[in-house]
Amino acid sequence: MAVEILPILILFLVGMLIATLGSMTGLGGGFLCVPFLILAWGLDRPEAVLLSLTMILANSTSSSITYLRKRMVDLKVGFVLMIGAFPALFLGFVILESLEAAVFDLLFAIVLLISITYIVISRTKKARKENEAKGKKMNEDPENGKGREGIQPIISIPVAFIAGLVSSLFGIGGGAVLMPLQVGLLKMKVKTA
Repeated sequence: MAVEILPILILFLVGMLIATLGSMTGLGGGFLCVPFLILAWGLDRPEAVLLSLTMILANSTSSSITYLRKRMVDLKVGFVLMIGAFPALFLGFVILESLEAAVFDLLFAIVLLISITYIVISRTKKARKENEAKGKKMNEDPENGKGREGIQPIISIPVAFIAGLVSSLFGIGGGAVLMPLQVGLLKMKVKTA
């Protein structure tokens, strides 16, 4: 009986650690969950990706409900992004099943490096702006950022397609790709994104 409880306890503790680190980095837990499930738990890549996406679905659903109740969600933007993301989710899984392990690992590492580079650059820019703004009264909430409220479907749908593809291919959640693209490329406000 103790042998059956130990794996569950390990998964629970590692899940808590992954969720905490994922929240701290802003990348979610998929970037840690997938390698853990592959390396430590011995799952195949497609199984690890699907399990990671299941965990992300549970987390994002609860977050979405909270944001919907607070009326913080721009449903128009969400529906436009879903148009691009939905077909890509299926395509990503088809590609995943045909990828060799070495190719998957290399592409996964590249996606993580790009995401981490974006985070470091954006944090550096934010710190620089905060230092410049010291002593000055800001008219705008620094967390809100400058940008447009709306969405440009001609650009947003392909961006959402890329995010959906990366999400289903690597099990890291589209936010790791979509947020940098929305804020950087589409110039959306952070809260809107």
